[in-house]
Amino acid sequence: MPFYQFDASGLVKRYVDEIGSDWVRAIIDPAQGNLISIADITRAEVASALARRAREGVITVDERDELLRTFQAHGATEYRVVPTEHRIIDLAVEWIQRHPLRAYDGVRLATAIIIHRSLAARGLPPLVFVSADDETIVAAQAEGVTADNPNWHP
Repeated sequence: MPFYQFDASGLVKRYVDEIGSDWVRAIIDPAQGNLISIADITRAEVASALARRAREGVITVDERDELLRTFQAHGATEYRVVPTEHRIIDLAVEWIQRHPLRAYDGVRLATAIIIHRSLAARGLPPLVFVSADDETIVAAQAEGVTADNPNWHP
């Protein structure tokens, strides 16, 4: 059973139609049986992305509110939410020094790498990290994590 870690830039495509949305929805579809995890901070980032799209007029305020409720329901039932622990922050600090990452990108990547290492230690298939940010994809791959960008799947 494949295990995916989504960052906010990838996950928001489930809720708002963008390039790569169909690909994301296919992966996350519960009927596929894929395991989907997100870093705890992704909850705030998706809420922010939805609010920004409403401010920009891409979606209405009512749509934003409905999408946020749907996202929160998915967070409680469909996603494995990984708490941000000290070891994740420590790894993020390290990788931010090696890669051109923003702080939250480093935290999400550190979360993915910890999960990736945990799966490997158990002899399970590798994690696939999903992000719509090319710099984060490059950093993930440099750290040995399989990564994919929904923007590559129009």
